[in-house]
Amino acid sequence: MQQVFEVLPEPYFASGYNFWLGEVLLFLKVFELMGNGHMGLTFVVRLEHRLNHAFDVFHGR
Repeated sequence: MQQVFEVLPEPYFASGYNFWLGEVLLFLKVFELMGNGHMGLTFVVRLEHRLNHAFDVFHGR
């Protein structure tokens, strides 16, 4: 997890988006490790659902 956040440029930590960007970068890292097999696709769907929910909460929907 630590390595993922080290990839982010400094300004993102000041904004509220470091969590969301961290999620996406972590997902890309895991997807790369797993390859593009069935497990990867399942992970994509689950993460997309989580991010959509988090986005709605973030914008007060």
